[in-house]
Amino acid sequence: MLQMYGFDGGTPLHRAREAITAAEPAVFATGGDTVDLTVLPRWTEYGPRHHCANRDAWYDLVWTAPADRILLDSRVYAHSSPAERQRLARVLAGAGVLPDVFGADEDEPVDGGLPPRGLLAGVLLRRALAHAGVLPPPDVIPFEERLEAAGAVTLEGLSKAQMALLGGPEAALQMLQRRQRIAVKSDRTVDIYDWDAWGRSAAGTIRALPVPAVV
Repeated sequence: MLQMYGFDGGTPLHRAREAITAAEPAVFATGGDTVDLTVLPRWTEYGPRHHCANRDAWYDLVWTAPADRILLDSRVYAHSSPAERQRLARVLAGAGVLPDVFGADEDEPVDGGLPPRGLLAGVLLRRALAHAGVLPPPDVIPFEERLEAAGAVTLEGLSKAQMALLGGPEAALQMLQRRQRIAVKSDRTVDIYDWDAWGRSAAGTIRALPVPAVV
């Protein structure tokens, strides 16, 4: 199954999931119940150098074992059995991100909660069955298109006194238009990207991947 996990410091995930769902929801069945195709956001800052976002890759595509969903899926962890949590503790201890909590008693559960999600994502990457590829960042919507989508500026809400202070209706309108252009041009939110086109491209990439045979 296609799994998508986010963590603090990573590239956007919710818009990416929505884009793939809108483009081709059937790709979420990739791998079935045998193997997961996991989409991991790359770090935008303060992350390991080998897993940083760049102009060619914002997301890693890795084949992972369904049993490893417990690493990043809080719902799976919340409903996991004692045996599954014991296995998780062994995995984390072996990866060096959790002290060995077992000692002589292997029934001792995970203690003290889980490490930060960024560390857990690193563990999942190292445990991946195979690296399937990457997904690039979406294209930025051209400035003029974003400006048009912002809508026409009006003087609605301004009193005659306020317009007079700004030099009259024409000058007030010009000032508001300049402010709008500056706001649109300086926007750095996820809304500046063409997620619709990205979703179609990402779904095509995922659909074309050969599913590995799992022994």
